[in-house]
Amino acid sequence: MIYQWKQARFGINAQDTGEELERIADKYQSLTPCNIVAESRDEASVLHDCFEWDDPIAADKYREVQAGAILRNIVTVEVDGVKQPKPIRAFVNIESDFKPISVIIKTPKYHNEMMQNALQELHSFQEKYQNLTQLSGVFQEIEKLGA
Repeated sequence: MIYQWKQARFGINAQDTGEELERIADKYQSLTPCNIVAESRDEASVLHDCFEWDDPIAADKYREVQAGAILRNIVTVEVDGVKQPKPIRAFVNIESDFKPISVIIKTPKYHNEMMQNALQELHSFQEKYQNLTQLSGVFQEIEKLGA
């Protein structure tokens, strides 16, 4: 296989990375984040420099990941006294910051950004699953939205 980065942000060669991930998958008969980290501990590993190995720094970064998971998983069932038919995210990332959905709904600038983000996510979904012909009808509807 030929590998390349979707976004070059790791500072290492994509082909080497893909081949190393294949090696790890073959070794463990599974490719999980845990297996990748275990195989990357050695300083000679292709992937070693992709990770933060200073434990206090890594611990704080992991806590930030956990905080993000909290923000992405808290939902509300009522907004401004109106019960929602389904739970909705209570906080949404707008302008590189999480804002309460009640504020986003009332602020046209934030609401427009949320809509643009939604359309971008639809476009990403379409790119990811473009080879699944069963979704062609969904993709046609996405195109109608201008995503």
